[in-house]
Amino acid sequence: MAQPKPEPGFSLGDTNPDLARQIRNVDPFTVKPFSNNNELWVCDQGYSWEARISERSQGYGCPYGEGRKSVLYKKMVLVC
Repeated sequence: MAQPKPEPGFSLGDTNPDLARQIRNVDPFTVKPFSNNNELWVCDQGYSWEARISERSQGYGCPYGEGRKSVLYKKMVLVC
């Protein structure tokens, strides 16, 4: 069952535009900032990983860029 869209002004895109810039595969204006949906993210350093929207909204960042996980190679993502 799909979650209802957030009210205007209460979406991830409205409440946290910097974080919304990193989400992929979903429009940040159609999800709530504390949704439990697991989504794809790309940090400013180019690493990609999956995490819940709610975890990101609580301040959890990129596990690779923050050194919490090791990576064998850096995956660059082209953002158009």
